[in-house]
Amino acid sequence: MPFGFDPVETEKVVKEVQDKVKKVYVEMTVDWLKDGSMRPLSFTWDDGREFKIDKVLTVRKGNSLKLYAPGIRYYCQTGKRRYYLYYEGEKWYVEKQL
Repeated sequence: MPFGFDPVETEKVVKEVQDKVKKVYVEMTVDWLKDGSMRPLSFTWDDGREFKIDKVLTVRKGNSLKLYAPGIRYYCQTGKRRYYLYYEGEKWYVEKQL
C-alpha cells in the first residue's frame, strides 16, 4: 500500500466526518466586480439572522474540506469569527456541525 493509506479505512473516516456535518444553504448578497468575480457582502442564516461580511480573506476553487463538494471556497470574517462560505453552482452554503 503506497504511503501507508488504506482506501477502505480512509473511506470510513470520510464517512464519519460527513455524518457529523451538513450543508446549510443561505441567502446571499453579493457584489459583482468588473472582472466577473463575486464578492460576498452578507448572508442570511436559516433562522433569519443576517450577517455582514467584514472581510473576504481568501478565495479558492476547490472542494469543501469536510463534505468534498466541488465549488468555490470563500474564507470570510464577520467581527472576530472566521468561517468558510461555499459557492456551488447557483447556491451558497455553510457547513454546520451536527
